[in-house]
Amino acid sequence: MGRVSVLSTRELTSDTFVLRTERPQGPIRAGQCFNLGTPNEKINREYSMYSDAAANFIEFIIKFKKINLI
Repeated sequence: MGRVSVLSTRELTSDTFVLRTERPQGPIRAGQCFNLGTPNEKINREYSMYSDAAANFIEFIIKFKKINLI
């Protein structure tokens, strides 16, 4: 589906936020999975969309996972 830009973020809790992106070209189904990442990183993850499939944007709920390094 190609690259899209982040439109906004909205904090829900200290470790959870909503990521809103442009709507990609092509058909979208409710609950569809998308591969999210950044152009400079080699890490991508799959997320199910949170928003309505008919919206002019796509939203995802992202939760940080805390890692103990010690």
